[in-house]
Amino acid sequence: MDGDDDRVLGQDDVHFSCHGNESSIELTDGTKLFWRELGDLGWPHLKQKSLVFSSCLVGRGAEALFHRCKTFCRFVVGPTIEISWAEGLVTYTAFYHRATLSKTSSRRDVKLMNDILLKKGAFAFIDSPAKTVPDTQPLIGRR
Repeated sequence: MDGDDDRVLGQDDVHFSCHGNESSIELTDGTKLFWRELGDLGWPHLKQKSLVFSSCLVGRGAEALFHRCKTFCRFVVGPTIEISWAEGLVTYTAFYHRATLSKTSSRRDVKLMNDILLKKGAFAFIDSPAKTVPDTQPLIGRR
């Protein structure tokens, strides 16, 4: 693996499972968080973390998290389309299973998610615009 493809998930990275759209996510209590609000709440706590959203359409707007701070997080993964519960179940199961392997990368795992659905671009990998040293430690055994 080389370059940006080396970015892998870590055990303290964050998964959001909620409703979403291009401009926000909606928590289970109905609270809507626009990207700027999530950015305000998350900075600097989410720096050097990966954010994974199983929330419809967030892959079309989550890059806004980097508008104010290019180092907001390492990368974001999320759907660019509306996905069903079943589609989310099978794709995220494959994504997280592959995250436990030592010879994979999150960017490649997102490509696999798209291949599973047979929908090119259904899931987005949004890398931080900041050039940082990638964390190449595998999920298992990482501290």
